[in-house]
Amino acid sequence: MQFDHFTQKASEALQAAAQNSQSMGHQQVQPIHLLDSLIASEESLVPSLLQKLNANPALVRADVQQQLKGLPRVGSAEGKIYLSTALSQALDAAKKEADRLKDEYVACEHLLLAILNQKNDPAGKLLAARGLTQE
Repeated sequence: MQFDHFTQKASEALQAAAQNSQSMGHQQVQPIHLLDSLIASEESLVPSLLQKLNANPALVRADVQQQLKGLPRVGSAEGKIYLSTALSQALDAAKKEADRLKDEYVACEHLLLAILNQKNDPAGKLLAARGLTQE
């Protein structure tokens, strides 16, 4: 995955997800970390997209943060962190979605769509439970 094909906001969301993962003592950066950072960023399109889809961003984020609290912690937050397989798959799917839409860069909305389509991942399940779909 080449991160130079990401918009500034998408790159910032990924960095925030990694920082959040590390500060919480999680060894892997997972889609739920990325979803949290996408919702938290007021400069991202994601909060307004959620609002337009009748999903209150604050309530969705509260659900996300509840799931984050339940993730296992490692002894030291100073250790290395890794992208989970699920997040790697989501990033690949976001790139494919951008390509499909003939967008030059992967943006926050592509990341959200990729997370939405991960039906077996907790972040995807959380969005589906809120009635959100790709359509």
